[in-house]
Amino acid sequence: MQASNFGPVIRIEETSHCVVDGLHLTNGRWEYGAGISIENSSVEVRNCTIFENNVVSTGFFCSGGGMGIRNGFVKIRDTTIIGNDGCRGGGGISCLKSSMLVERARISMNSGSSGGGVSITQSHVIMRDSLLEVNSANSGGGINCNESDLSVTNTLISSNIAGERTRNKIIGGGPIPPTTVFTQGGAMRAFKSLVTVENCVLENNRSQLDQGCFIRDSDSKTVFRNCTIVGSGSFPPAIAWSDSASAPTLLNCILVGPGILRYGQGYDDPEAEVSYSNLEGGYPGEGNIDADPLFVDPENGDYHLQAASPCIDAGTDTGLTTDFDGNSRPIGRYDMGAFEFPYLRSDINGDGVVGPEDLMIFQRDWGKVSGLCPCPTAR
Repeated sequence: MQASNFGPVIRIEETSHCVVDGLHLTNGRWEYGAGISIENSSVEVRNCTIFENNVVSTGFFCSGGGMGIRNGFVKIRDTTIIGNDGCRGGGGISCLKSSMLVERARISMNSGSSGGGVSITQSHVIMRDSLLEVNSANSGGGINCNESDLSVTNTLISSNIAGERTRNKIIGGGPIPPTTVFTQGGAMRAFKSLVTVENCVLENNRSQLDQGCFIRDSDSKTVFRNCTIVGSGSFPPAIAWSDSASAPTLLNCILVGPGILRYGQGYDDPEAEVSYSNLEGGYPGEGNIDADPLFVDPENGDYHLQAASPCIDAGTDTGLTTDFDGNSRPIGRYDMGAFEFPYLRSDINGDGVVGPEDLMIFQRDWGKVSGLCPCPTAR
């Protein structure tokens, strides 16, 4: 389904319940919500693809390339939102004064001035089991969160950029050249918001000011639990906060990369509350370590732990019952990071995978008796 003239592909207003299911929505051109425009309505969007819709600059609130939501109650499930442009903000989704649930969604390659993937203002948002990747904005490449409550769980936030942007295209391949735009938070930016990030992987997000995540204002509170946060080459740090901000809390996290944490410049800046976490270069706090986490294949984005990882059983109780993959947590004590190491009884060689080598070892030792076997009772 595509728009042929000026306007959104779908417009929903003053509706008590509406379901949008199994549609491909493209070519919308509108000032708010070019793909789907929702206002004062309860809507469920599922099994849809929303792509290449563009907000036009006709007013101050022009935003929401893929979806624009105002005063609504919206659920988005099993939906791909890709290649949309949101002008002032919310390339993929703009959520204003609304409640929104996002599950099993892919939000990719969208752009907007603030919140390339998602822009949230005065709203309550839950995002889980989703992918937020390769979005671009001047501020908040993946997510821009203002005066809102945001919970993100079991989500991969990867390769988002805050810096120079172009419509439906990411600028990458090296350091971002200086511009006159003040940019913050490649993965996310929070202002006067309560943000909880659990069981998530944040990798290779960056901004012109070298911040994967940026927290601003003393009214903000951001908590990371059991997250794996990996920097991008020469783009430290992973998390930064401004002079007046409430410092973030990190528990059972793994942070890899130079200059992992950085706070403001020249005031009474609070330090982050970090415990039972593995940080490159170390950080003060109970249970913290500075060690190679021994990821399985970090060069190819596999941040599961090897059997010899120092992060196994090195965490503390966070109350989480599953990990990023949905596997049970904890096994023994809590592990650090997004992935709980699975103790597989058939993993004989201890590499974390039940494979041919384990079968070969089993066959080789079949029928043998170890010295630990109790002697038979004499007759």
